Amino acid sequence: MGVTIDCEFEKSIEKKKEKWRNILRIIIDVILFCSKNNLALRGTTEKIDDLNSGICLQLIELISHYSPILAQHVQEVKQSNFSTSYFSPSIQNEIIVLLRQTIRNKIITSIKEAKYYGIMFDCIPDISHKEQMSQIIRYVKIDNTEISTEESFIDGIELKNCQAQGYDNGANMAGVNIMVCKQAKATASFLNIPSQFEEKRSKIIKRHFDDSPNDEPKLNAEQELKRECNKLFSMKSEVVLKWSKDLAMKYSEDLNGFDLYSELECFKNQAYNLMDNFKSATPIELLKFIHKYSSKDVYPNIEIALRIFLTIPVTTATCERSFSKLKIIKNYLRSTMTQDRLTNMGIILIERELASKINFEDIIDEFATKKARKVKF
Repeated sequence: MGVTIDCEFEKSIEKKKEKWRNILRIIIDVILFCSKNNLALRGTTEKIDDLNSGICLQLIELISHYSPILAQHVQEVKQSNFSTSYFSPSIQNEIIVLLRQTIRNKIITSIKEAKYYGIMFDCIPDISHKEQMSQIIRYVKIDNTEISTEESFIDGIELKNCQAQGYDNGANMAGVNIMVCKQAKATASFLNIPSQFEEKRSKIIKRHFDDSPNDEPKLNAEQELKRECNKLFSMKSEVVLKWSKDLAMKYSEDLNGFDLYSELECFKNQAYNLMDNFKSATPIELLKFIHKYSSKDVYPNIEIALRIFLTIPVTTATCERSFSKLKIIKNYLRSTMTQDRLTNMGIILIERELASKINFEDIIDEFATKKARKVKF
């Protein structure tokens, strides 16, 4: 049976695609290695055999000593100035964008699965005196029985299910967090405790053997807050119902006040019998307990309330950690770096653990399919 020209042409394309797959796998690994370790990719020349070609091209040449396919390709590039190499700065930028998009899509998928999240902002000027804003997303990641609170660096996200906000750099964020402060003061007033923890160091009162048990030292505001929170376990049903309805009013689309109250009354007894440290359990331990015994459908409102609570950031320290990476990426030697380049490199460097786990075969498929037909056969 005869073979058509189209079949031969398709076979030729597949053969070229497999060749570029092997080459691109090495190129992507080199670019990812440089990005994760904040190494400048380019030098003063684009010739791969030049000493000033930069770390990226020098690493590719080094790997070619142990890879016959890459060695043949490098040799072709050296012998011909018009050979397709995929070593150019534009190709490096395309790969960096693809890496950043893959990491970002992975984070977005995790956030959508979590549904509820908190957002943190902070600002700082960079080496070129431009104001840079760091945006951190805090969410609860549930993977079967593994539950953890994640904080990811990302740019741009829909604010529909944002349940908490955290800000720093008061000069830039002035007026944004006024409602948060008012709510905190109202809660402190309801509990009849001070709204500010002004006391930095409390005096330790020594007790003697003849002191009365009633002579307890005065508690500071933070200790009073902990004591009031512990009273939740001994609250009357009317108070629990009132607080459940108040919470449901804040999150009317996600919680039902009366159902939450009924679930709390039942959950309090069940968890007390099954958990050894129920009264001292943290919110994430309670959430793990619900998923461990597959009780999500039994206590849906409690499960949602705990997930919302865990998205509330206590500090904006993660934003500060991202600034340390910013200073490493955009230093005085690279002060003219564009904003897009800074964002792309920042996501890869900050989310380096996630970048190391991502399978980049999809990137190679997309890139190879896009470029295969441009090669001379």
